[in-house]
Amino acid sequence: MGIIIRQSLKGSLVSYFGVILGAIHIVWLMPLFLSREQIGLLYFLDGAASILATFGALGVWHITLRFFPEFENRSKKHQGFLPLLLLYSGLGMALVSILYIWGQAWIVEIYRPRSPQAIPYYYFILAYAPAIIILGILENLSRLHLRIVVPALGREVILKLLLALGTVLFAVKVFDLKDLIYSRAGVFYLIILFNLLYLKQLKVLFLRFYKSSWQLERLQRMATYGIFVMVGGAGAFVINKIDSLMIPALLGTSELGVYTITAYIGSVIEIPRKAISSISSGIISKAWAKDDRVHIQNLYRQSALNQLIIGLYIFLGICMNIEEAFALIPNGDKYEGGRWVIWFIASTKILDMGMGLNAEIIQLSKYYIFNFISLMILTVFICVTNLIFIPLYGITGAAGGTFLSFALFNVLSFSFVYFKFGMQPFNWRNGASILLALATYGLVSLIPFSFSPFLNLLLRSLLISLLFPGSILLFKISPEIQNILSQLVLQARAWWENRKP
Repeated sequence: MGIIIRQSLKGSLVSYFGVILGAIHIVWLMPLFLSREQIGLLYFLDGAASILATFGALGVWHITLRFFPEFENRSKKHQGFLPLLLLYSGLGMALVSILYIWGQAWIVEIYRPRSPQAIPYYYFILAYAPAIIILGILENLSRLHLRIVVPALGREVILKLLLALGTVLFAVKVFDLKDLIYSRAGVFYLIILFNLLYLKQLKVLFLRFYKSSWQLERLQRMATYGIFVMVGGAGAFVINKIDSLMIPALLGTSELGVYTITAYIGSVIEIPRKAISSISSGIISKAWAKDDRVHIQNLYRQSALNQLIIGLYIFLGICMNIEEAFALIPNGDKYEGGRWVIWFIASTKILDMGMGLNAEIIQLSKYYIFNFISLMILTVFICVTNLIFIPLYGITGAAGGTFLSFALFNVLSFSFVYFKFGMQPFNWRNGASILLALATYGLVSLIPFSFSPFLNLLLRSLLISLLFPGSILLFKISPEIQNILSQLVLQARAWWENRKP
């Protein structure tokens, strides 16, 4: 777990710097310079391109993680693994593009009544989706070499800076809306170049084809696995992105604009989960290849506890400062309809983090088909709940449907891992963390804050930061966090003692 903690900590620091940039961009710049309809349009196109990419990839992101150990051989340049992945996903994207073009008339009619402004960008999505596929492949290759920090820098910092620059150029009228939309795809291609250069610097960018390694039996296993996880992965992506497609169809892009801003605030919680999952996936893949279940169990338990602690800390900071958040957002009164969206999305992320790496353990095992089945069930479930709840409760209904779907998915995944592998991630430390979070919430709620919104947010956050992390350290809830703190103290002491006079 040491390299996971170190890389995840560094990756999380980079990601949280990206969160600051993203918050400035999404929560401040965009509401200041863009209308709710324009924000909704941008994120509708992002969501549509992401879902198209998920189908077009044909499971290539999971194939990268699952089959890399079979190709791994630096002296043979990994036997042409990367060119094979690019060729496979290129064929998948071509097939999906044909279906997408064929279904144009039907899809357009769904969105014409409430979101007609999206229709002129129908074919733009075909140029956007391949960038998402290729970037995912390159980032997974870095994960497999246990390097997540630089790819995180590209996606979480450089990409967000460039997106924010596009909004600023729109604000000063250098870009019109069409330029702003097209620039979002262009930014992804720039980050692809950044990742290619990084892999080259690591000396693991191998673009030579090795026909001798393309064994028919292995290719058939890869394709079978890819198709199954593509459908399952598409289900997972649909669960995450279906709101950005259904809200414009049922309510319009203006409501999606409100949902996007408020859901972003709640989703900040999941960043540590992404960092830990990124570095753990490659290790779990190799552990399954050796059938090292003890290692997997240790990762499972440690990830659930540490993700829960970090998630609870951020949850407290977000949900106890909702009033201040709306007061600080430009035109915040236009977005207050998303108040409960923040609560539901934040609760969804906490639930997902607290259950640990159950989905990754299943996905990278020989029982990956279970993810396919459960995600198909959940895809249908969230579509049905959205069709019921969105007309009744608007964007709050969409967020509530997301929470119910993730709750069901995690219960199914936990049950499968427990009964099939005999693994479960919980002990007394998980319950103690929740109790300490509840105690912190109760104590902070008793204290009145009647200053300016910014000062209220700052003081309340400082108090939360003293009480919750302090109690976690006091009661020694997490050995990993305790060890990291001890190392930081030792490094600080060594630096102090070695200072030049």
